Amino acid sequence: MFNGQMEKESVLVCVPDQNMLLGLEGYLNPTHSIVVTPNTQVADLLKNQGFKNIFSFSSNDTYIPLPAQFEKVVLIESKHIADTFDSLMVLRNSTIAPIIVVTATHAYPMRLYYSMGAKLVIYSRSKNISNFI
Repeated sequence: MFNGQMEKESVLVCVPDQNMLLGLEGYLNPTHSIVVTPNTQVADLLKNQGFKNIFSFSSNDTYIPLPAQFEKVVLIESKHIADTFDSLMVLRNSTIAPIIVVTATHAYPMRLYYSMGAKLVIYSRSKNISNFI
């Protein structure tokens, strides 16, 4: 879904699941935030909250036809690293914008994320992504 009013230099935020969405409340704006998610429940919740720019993809997708260029992509890591890498690969195939991965775990080295297409990895236990969007 695209409301036609995105600016060329926008930030795309990838929200992996409902738990992460709850932690991001207050940081996403229904009229200005552009959200992509692999979770249909997250997409439905966002639509019900009045979000206008929501893009969904499934585990079978390799590409999302996005209608705009983005300044950057902020990918919030899911609890399962494999899901994060699946999202990272779909985003890497869909945009040339740099991808920033925000993760709460130090279990995996930065080089692993970089090898999968991330431009920057930020370790943070806070869900405050306002500095990145």
